[in-house]
Amino acid sequence: MEIDIITKKEFNSFKIELFDRIEKLIGGNVNKAYLSKEEALSLLNCSSRTLDELRSDRKISFYKIGREFSYETQSLIHLIERNMIRVVE
Repeated sequence: MEIDIITKKEFNSFKIELFDRIEKLIGGNVNKAYLSKEEALSLLNCSSRTLDELRSDRKISFYKIGREFSYETQSLIHLIERNMIRVVE
């Protein structure tokens, strides 16, 4: 396993880029409570199967109406933050 060490400046730049990407993906409406499957896949940059596993393992919040799933935006952001590797000084 390869470990990359980044500076605080690089980390802050990444954080800004991440939130800009989130804003762009959800149409600039940061207060949008739920995302469609396609929006969630784009935000997490993962496969449909991975998203299904996250849902099955109850690692993200969602609701289901009929055959359609919607994913809680804050839950997806929290997942990203939980899995972020912090800067080591």
